[in-house]
Amino acid sequence: MNPAPDAEITSVGQDNFEWVVNAVSEFLVSKAVSDEKPYEEMRWASFLSGPKWVDIRTPKPRKKVTAKE
Repeated sequence: MNPAPDAEITSVGQDNFEWVVNAVSEFLVSKAVSDEKPYEEMRWASFLSGPKWVDIRTPKPRKKVTAKE
């Protein structure tokens, strides 16, 4: 879950570095030409909770807590 993994050529070697550059380049180009909506705001909670698109402008209703609970 490292947001900035080490992919320096001296750390991963020439072959792996070339693979990383090609894979990331292809991924970024595919995202740039797709119609997919990007995230409006990046937060760890949205990645860990599961929903793909989180509308941060509309709060979810909260469960009412009673004295008996």
